[in-house]
Amino acid sequence: MAHIGEELTFSDFKLLTKGRHEKSIGHQPGMPRYAELKSGQRKGVIPATWFHSKEKGGQYEDIIDPADKNKVGYAMYYGDNGWKEERPPHQSADDSWGIKQLNGFQDLYFSDDKSKRSRAPPILISQNFKKGGVSMRRFLGIGVLIGREIISLEDRGLMYDNALYHLALLELPEGLDWDWVDALRDPGMSIQNTLDLAPASWRRWVEGGNATISDGPIEKSLGDSYVRPPSSKDPLTVAEEKGEDDGTGEVYAITNSAWPGYVKIGRAMDAKKRLRDYQTYSPLRDYTLRHRVRCNDRKSSEKRAHKRAGLLALGRRNGEWFKMTLEQAEQVLDHVSDS
Repeated sequence: MAHIGEELTFSDFKLLTKGRHEKSIGHQPGMPRYAELKSGQRKGVIPATWFHSKEKGGQYEDIIDPADKNKVGYAMYYGDNGWKEERPPHQSADDSWGIKQLNGFQDLYFSDDKSKRSRAPPILISQNFKKGGVSMRRFLGIGVLIGREIISLEDRGLMYDNALYHLALLELPEGLDWDWVDALRDPGMSIQNTLDLAPASWRRWVEGGNATISDGPIEKSLGDSYVRPPSSKDPLTVAEEKGEDDGTGEVYAITNSAWPGYVKIGRAMDAKKRLRDYQTYSPLRDYTLRHRVRCNDRKSSEKRAHKRAGLLALGRRNGEWFKMTLEQAEQVLDHVSDS
């Protein structure tokens, strides 16, 4: 049994994560995971993955607010693309090992299909710290992915992208029975067998998806409650706003057939001109302007639109692209319109 906030020595932590199996979880920095299952009903997925956070995170610090009794918690976690001693980061976040691994199954968390959610691996959260010179680990709960962004960072004079993950930390009022994690690692256990051992909060999530999670964590993932770097900005917006203007303009919804089901919500002085600019850089001319509204302050209106879109999309977004219907996008824009 593991309880939120429980502190273990590194050796005891390894023993816990080993369970009844031959190997414990990888304990290297980054985003370690148990080995992918080679057989059974959950073949092709990993049993569980870990987000290891540092108590003192440096320049880019993870945020962890653990669940408290029956209150869902929240975590904001940086992916593993970055400087590794003298090795520079990858230019693309998707080329970094841990991020690439998570990309392979992150859609399971956002699926409307219960059978797919039942195969999603729990994200186990722990924190590294020292006590009296002894290396320790603090268990901070289990999470499900509610959002993912690509952010631009600058370090040692180099610009690069990293992933920023948002998680809801599920309630564990009775603690986490490690038999469940051990069962997830056993290819002989059926999906139903593992669900029977799962915490009640996990079973509720599998049954109803992210709609069963309170708005609190999702609002935190969209708000300004924590210090965080900006998401990658639209270069066309950056170029347009170098000069002075009166702040009026439009908030728009654009789609591209290359990303079915996703809608980009952005701002511009003139949305039709922005569409023409996008088409210039697209050999297929495959962008479509779906809706636009006039706003007296397009920056603040876009910010409100992003928050509302994030709630409707339940965190399924990448920067300014939200997984939502066109009807939902129109509702979002009409809500922030000043016309």
